[in-house]
Amino acid sequence: MQTSWGPLEARFPFEVGDVEPGTIADSIGLKEGMTIVEMAGYPISYNTDYTYAVNHVVNDSTPFELKIQNENGMVQTKTIDFKNNKRRIIGFRKKPTVDYASATQLDYSFGGESINKGISHGYWTMQDYVKQFKYVFTKKGASQLGGFGTIAKLYPDTWDWRKFWERTAWISFVLAIMNILPIPALDGGHVMFLLYEMVTGRKPGDKFLERAQLIGIFILLALMLYANGNDLYKAISENFF
Repeated sequence: MQTSWGPLEARFPFEVGDVEPGTIADSIGLKEGMTIVEMAGYPISYNTDYTYAVNHVVNDSTPFELKIQNENGMVQTKTIDFKNNKRRIIGFRKKPTVDYASATQLDYSFGGESINKGISHGYWTMQDYVKQFKYVFTKKGASQLGGFGTIAKLYPDTWDWRKFWERTAWISFVLAIMNILPIPALDGGHVMFLLYEMVTGRKPGDKFLERAQLIGIFILLALMLYANGNDLYKAISENFF
């Protein structure tokens, strides 16, 4: 499992669904309907707890204890080692979300209703992203930056037209936000120089603008190399170490 900057997942009780034969889950006797209550000392109550534990609590080089509870309430402790399993895959699927929540389909006519709902959905999605965008500039946030590989992982393995267009719209919005950052060579950089000209009444020199443009291009290339290099590093770490 991997963390990534993207649309958030709803929080539901964590329960084991299908178990894949020949995997760690199969070897320790994990069955459908069981629950994982603790991983490496970290309590598991929801699907988000499990994701956090896999990514931030478990250590690849150290075996850890996994506490599982059957349908009768009996808790067993199993020892798991991810030393030769860098992708940290135990080998099971969680119980489907639809088993915990009911859904009602609402059909809207192509007109005022659908447009209003679309605008509302887009507005709240953008607002949530803007609120969390500040974390990109933290050390932890920077380590999660990714390039084309991370973008590809945002899309589902099977075709889902709604998720496809939601992810595409979200990526477009992310790029739009980044475009207004005050970096030369981006629109945000041009706005910054225009504001300077409006306040001071003087236009920046042509040589200065040319050098600023080159610096901006260098910054953008460095960011692209870092993001895609981060993807490459993660892929190599997961598959070869």
